[in-house]
Amino acid sequence: MLRPPRCRSRSLVVDLSAVTFIDCWGLHALLRARLRTRRSLTAPRLVAVGAPVTRLLARTDTRP
Repeated sequence: MLRPPRCRSRSLVVDLSAVTFIDCWGLHALLRARLRTRRSLTAPRLVAVGAPVTRLLARTDTRP
């Protein structure tokens, strides 16, 4: 069986460009994704983060 090389990095890219509103459920989804990626040794990456997401992450001290 072929296996991918262990040194190869993987990442989860979350494109938030269309997000105009985010509440506690959206934050919950982002935090769960971060937890899951840490468990699988991947690097989560948020891209195109707009003002609503930035404000929520700052207020909750959960910035990546």
